[in-house]
Formats: sequence, C-alpha cells, structure tokens
Amino acid sequence: MGSEPSSRGVTAVVAAYNEAARIGVVLDVLTSYDGFAEVVVVDDGSTDGTGEEVGRYPVTYLRVEPNQGKGHAMDVGVQHASTDVIFFADADIIGLTHHMIRETIRPVMDGSCEMFILMRNRKIYYLHLLMAFIPLLGGERALTKDLWLRLPDRYKDRFRIEAGLNFYAIYHGGGLKYRVFKGISQTVKEAKFGFWEGMGRRFKMFRDVISAAWELQRRDVPATVEARRGAVWRILGSVAGMFVGLFILGATLIGPISFIQAVFAEELSADPDAPFVRFLLLVASSVTTPVLVVVGGIVLGLNALFFAGALFRLLTLGRTREAA
Repeated sequence: MGSEPSSRGVTAVVAAYNEAARIGVVLDVLTSYDGFAEVVVVDDGSTDGTGEEVGRYPVTYLRVEPNQGKGHAMDVGVQHASTDVIFFADADIIGLTHHMIRETIRPVMDGSCEMFILMRNRKIYYLHLLMAFIPLLGGERALTKDLWLRLPDRYKDRFRIEAGLNFYAIYHGGGLKYRVFKGISQTVKEAKFGFWEGMGRRFKMFRDVISAAWELQRRDVPATVEARRGAVWRILGSVAGMFVGLFILGATLIGPISFIQAVFAEELSADPDAPFVRFLLLVASSVTTPVLVVVGGIVLGLNALFFAGALFRLLTLGRTREAA
C-alpha cells in the first residue's frame, strides 16, 4: 500500500473513466509485460461497466466515488504502489507495445532522467524546432515516485497533472526526456463522447493545462531561475537604452533637425504639419548641441553600466548553478 516503503521496481497505473470498450486493448499489453511488479487500474467513477471489463485481467482494481478527475485517480494509484518507479498509461491508447514500455522505463530506471515521456505519433512532433513550444502532454510516461510526491497536490487535479509533472521534473527534479514513437495513438474525445461534448471536454483540458502553466510560472519557479530571467530582461533593457543613447549622439553629429527630417521624410511629404514630427523638430531646435551630447552620453554610459552589471549577475548565477 502507499504507506509501505518503496522498492526497486515498476508499477503500471491506469486511470479510467467510462473506458469499458477500450481499456481491454491496453490491459492486454500491460498484463503481458513481465517488467511490472503490479498493474493498478483506478476506476474514476465509471458508469459503463469499466469495472466488469477490468475484472477479466490480473490487475489491482481501485474505484473512486464520485468521479474526481484524472489527476486524482492517478494519485490514488501512486499512493497504492510500493515501487519507486511508476509507469502511467491512458486507458484509451492504441498501439502500445512492450518495446515502447521498455524504452520509456529504461531511462528512469538507469537514472539518466527522472521522467521519460512516450510521445504519440502526431506529425507536428517531428518538427523538432517546434518542440520547445509544444507542451509534452503524453499520458504514457515513466517517473520516479519521489517526483510524484514532490509535486504539490494543487497540480494533481484533472488535466493540470501533466503540466505540473513536466515543470517539476525540469526545475525541481532530475530532468525529463521524451521520444516520439510511431504506431501509437488514442481515441479522440469527439469519437468517445460525440462532437459537442468531446469539444467541451477538450476545451476544459486546455483550460486546465493553461491555468496550471500560468500558476507554475507564477508560484513555483526556483529563485535562481527567477533571478536569471530578471538579469536577462535587464540586459535586453540596457541594450535598448544604449541604442537610444547612440541614436541621440548620432542625431547630434548629423544635426538634430536634419536627422529628424531625414528619418521622417516620408511622413513630412505626406503631411508637412504632422504633429509628432513637428514636436520633435521644436524640441530639437530649442536644445543646444552640447546638451544633446551630454544627454546622449549619459544615457549611453548608464545603460552600459547596467548592461555590465546584469551580465555579471547572469554569469554569476550560471556559475552558482553549476557548482550546486
């Protein structure tokens, strides 16, 4: 049970809700794989006979009443498991093989990462340059039980779970890896529930993912990462400030009025009385060249100092992270 000490091994956990027509395909594969210490199915308040279908297999069957969502059902399965590695599988996947399971579990078992995600066969995943912007939401994944226990309970809620696991593996754990496998897919929500209900469920899933991602960035980013991001923004701001200083100095050398007339020549040809351009010309004519040189020099110099300080801060934070 969940209170027992963990042991080296893998428990497969399947969260299911009204999957009587589909879960058998998954359990055929999981129960015939010899690398699992136990296969646990958590029935999240099904009303369609999922329990009867699961009863045909040599698995541990746990039932949750009433339906409380995917994240909670997964947590029930993990709390029951006595092994230190968990393999999650959705109840509606098609094409899962023993080879895929083995390749997903192996990196976690050998310690090369704390979570490995089996990505389903979607063509967009082969555009590797886009993977940094695509959320890794595959339900088939292996991870350490310790990572699960480290994740705050507020993310073990419905479809917030996968975004939470990804974030904690990267920022508070031993990292994550993934691989796209050909031949694996799932039954889409629109096919299971009908078009409109399926679309509604899909919208709620996206809502959960987005809300979790927002909260993770707001509440759970490590202090060193937050400081590093702040340093990067200060660097970008100081670079912009240096460009402003150079702009003022360049305008001074060319002649402020001539510079403004050259830059805004198109606007002046379209409207000789353009208010903004006329304002700039008025300011330029009322400020002496020495003043502009001083202002441009101050803006450039201060931002150069800010840039150096922010860059030093960023490099120091990088060394601190490596030493840790």
